[in-house]
Amino acid sequence: MYPNKKNILELVALMLQFDIEHIVIAPGSRNAPLSQAFASDDRFTCYSITDERSAAFFALGLTQALHKPVAVCCTSGSALLNTLPAVSEAYYQQLPLLVISADRPTEWIGQMDGQTIHQANMGSSIFRKSVHLPEIKGTNEHWYCNRLINEALLSLHHRTSGPVHINIPLSEPLFDFSITELPDVRKIERCAFLNNNFELPTHLQEQWKKAKKPMIIVGQQSLNDKINKGLQALASKKGCVILAEHIANIHEMQHPIYNFDSILYATKDNKELIPDLIIYLGGHIVSKRLKALIRENNQENLWLISPEGEVVDTFKCLSVIIEAEPLNIIEALERIDKDSENEYQNTWYKLSDEIKKRSDNYTFPDFSDLFVTKTILEHLPDACIQLANSSVVRNAQLFQIHKVKEVFANRGTSGIEGSMSTAVGYSVAKEVLTYLLIGDLSFFYDMNALWNKYLSGKLRILVINNGNGQIFNTLGGLQKSEIISDFIAGAHQTSVKAWVEDRGCRYLSAKNKQEFERVIPEFCIEEIIADKPIVLEVFTDADMNTSDLKEFYKHLKI
Repeated sequence: MYPNKKNILELVALMLQFDIEHIVIAPGSRNAPLSQAFASDDRFTCYSITDERSAAFFALGLTQALHKPVAVCCTSGSALLNTLPAVSEAYYQQLPLLVISADRPTEWIGQMDGQTIHQANMGSSIFRKSVHLPEIKGTNEHWYCNRLINEALLSLHHRTSGPVHINIPLSEPLFDFSITELPDVRKIERCAFLNNNFELPTHLQEQWKKAKKPMIIVGQQSLNDKINKGLQALASKKGCVILAEHIANIHEMQHPIYNFDSILYATKDNKELIPDLIIYLGGHIVSKRLKALIRENNQENLWLISPEGEVVDTFKCLSVIIEAEPLNIIEALERIDKDSENEYQNTWYKLSDEIKKRSDNYTFPDFSDLFVTKTILEHLPDACIQLANSSVVRNAQLFQIHKVKEVFANRGTSGIEGSMSTAVGYSVAKEVLTYLLIGDLSFFYDMNALWNKYLSGKLRILVINNGNGQIFNTLGGLQKSEIISDFIAGAHQTSVKAWVEDRGCRYLSAKNKQEFERVIPEFCIEEIIADKPIVLEVFTDADMNTSDLKEFYKHLKI
């Protein structure tokens, strides 16, 4: 019989999946549920050693002899401290010693109750990985717990072997041993390839061959012609759907689907769009709808291509980490014979074309953020684009970008700070025009970006001044707040004019469609006509922006 602690059940089931079957138990009461789980399951070989220091070294000896991970399990308090000499030895011998410590409930740590010392991250300099499990009460905690355990157990042998720590808070009652079976658990696999010429493992090749609805999601990355050509081949020859936002920089590919977020909004039933195999490469994606689609549909096969081999479970269904460069995996997939199933791909293409047609044909009635964004993207010359965060990067994704070399955005943290400073630095080093699209609050937050002597005439900045943080006007429920204007959206009546002119920039402005059309040629001219940046400030109305956004999305509905 097993204890009724869900974090313990998840751990024990995963340890069996990772072939960790030898457990040294130092007796105690807080770790009694762990002891019960291990000792009552005949798939584990258990040893009882009372002294924790000796127990850990005993486990170390087992590891040396068995050439596989061995666990030592101890109770709370100073018990964990006593395992650290053996942990240090395991670290320098590069031996996979797993230390499992029971702990008091998190809320009691440091409150002068019995054995409530800080155990989480204890000895972090000699553990290759240390995780503190949650007490599972809901689905998010269950996913988080599973992910942490996978991360820890994978770290026992990642690149080099070494000790790992799993700390488990346990609340009373501790002695309910009524569970008869371990749960089914998700094991994350890691495949490491350290050379350029390799083949995928047989079981992954079979998954790829059998996939009728393969999808590749390309996150943020720099322009890479070789990757783009490889992705094009997978789309045209293997029937693969390629989803990529502008910041993925594959816009010159023939068949990337950039407007997938709009497709997911516009279609009533998305079941036909759900893939049966997902391959994710690159960095961040912006779309919340794509994340929700995959997270909510219990995907079984999701491969993450990660050069560092890190556990990044963006979609909450990661099954395989492929530790290799994306180009190597793309080339390996190309070499595998696979029927090109076009039905799934054609479904996406038809929807993408329909949404693009609806977007292109839509006439914005007002001088709004969306009108400005769509119009400027249609007129930009062959240049590089920097996108600020919040509404700007999301609105730009709604429209096709025509003449562009590369697209950048600070999506690592997705913060308000630094977008203009990044664009200024980029424009200094790049021998092409650099266009920055930025909102008013992001501009004001980063005003000092123009307070330096390196401003380049290759820089052009479009400031969309709607008098507040526009994105907050589109979030459901916030409209009911009486404090939204001052304390959430940051309403103001400030122009950038005085500051940019003081910094030596050429200033242009527009408050309606006619004024905007007059200044576009000067702002978008391909020749660099001056030794100073050009700043175009457009003034839009916050309420009108919200209305236009709703009407535009309504128009996209299929």
